[in-house]
Amino acid sequence: MTEKPATHHASSQPSSGRAALNNSVYLLPLAAVIIWSINVIVTKLAVGAISAISISFYRWVLAFLLLSPFLVMPLWRQRAVIVPYLPKLAVLGLLGMLMYQGLAYEAAHTTSATNIGILNAMIPLFTLAIAALLLHEKPSVVALLGGIISLTGIAILIAKGNPFNLLAGNFHRGDILMLLAVVCYAAYGVLTRLWQIPLDLVTTIYLQIGFGVLFHIPLVISQGLSPISADNIWLVLYAGTLPSLVAPLVWVKSIQLIGPSRTSIFINLTPLITAAIAIIYLNESWHSYHSVGGLLTLAGVILTQLKFASPAVKTN
Repeated sequence: MTEKPATHHASSQPSSGRAALNNSVYLLPLAAVIIWSINVIVTKLAVGAISAISISFYRWVLAFLLLSPFLVMPLWRQRAVIVPYLPKLAVLGLLGMLMYQGLAYEAAHTTSATNIGILNAMIPLFTLAIAALLLHEKPSVVALLGGIISLTGIAILIAKGNPFNLLAGNFHRGDILMLLAVVCYAAYGVLTRLWQIPLDLVTTIYLQIGFGVLFHIPLVISQGLSPISADNIWLVLYAGTLPSLVAPLVWVKSIQLIGPSRTSIFINLTPLITAAIAIIYLNESWHSYHSVGGLLTLAGVILTQLKFASPAVKTN
């Protein structure tokens, strides 16, 4: 997975061929962002077709089962190395696999896919804030300004352009749930950096998924499961494969090839791609407060990323 092409092959290619090859690398982060954007649409489509806890549980069970044939024996051989890190992996599984995506599925019941996409763009900002607390990374003045601009944009979005809506409590519950989800994922990213667990990416994701499945079980027992049907099976299949397994691996490969700073820029395309698909496929409306709030949010996030651009591996 981490292998790089041999240099002697590249040297034998014409310069135009090398340029085309280099440019094609940028398709990797774009592909990951498109997969995650489509997953927001899938999250919205799940409303009414399957309960939030059910699609979240089925999704991670499927991902766990797909990886198990390749990882069970290697993990058993590495068990002495892995065991000391299980508590930390459990916390990451709780934040990334249960809290983040579970809250997003629940949020989709009372907010739009467009709003979910824009709120997801806040992950770098909250990552910066949590990193300042846990890693003692002092944000620059530009980053602080970006944070204020982003929060202003989010306030406009949640208030639907009217600040009195916030005072009157007239806003979507789903927007608040999605903000909580984003905070959980930002904490997930910061803890991943803080702990530096010395395991390969696939093993780390697999163990986090396993803990995520375990944490779902009490909720499944208390709430029950929606049955798999012809209407919802494709939602589960998509969620359990491309955004759960393929996109994170593609994203990390992009970080290896073009670096974290260039890769992180592509995250800013997520709300734009999500909104475009939602408007075309879900017939969602685009209002002026989406434009103002979205632009302010993205502008602020870009400012915060000028100095701090080290994206976590997304699993949504």
